[in-house]
Amino acid sequence: MLSEMKEGGALGNPNDRMELQEAIESNMLAFEDALKPYEDRVEEAKHDEVQRKHSMCTIDLTLPFITNLNEDPQMNNKVFYSFQNCNLF
Repeated sequence: MLSEMKEGGALGNPNDRMELQEAIESNMLAFEDALKPYEDRVEEAKHDEVQRKHSMCTIDLTLPFITNLNEDPQMNNKVFYSFQNCNLF
């Protein structure tokens, strides 16, 4: 492997090194996330849900908007777009 690097082989290219470093960092983040206790992950999910609901409350629902509807309550209202600055006919 060292000889390949000296010759400009697989890891000799700076772009390949950067890609490898990015892959290592993303794998480390995923590994650290997997090691978190279940309670911490539940708490983060609750916090994200509160943030999402808070952002929904700040939108003026008297204006036209579109949102997704789904039979599954967990997938309902995940996409929301308000037509705040649009000229309507």
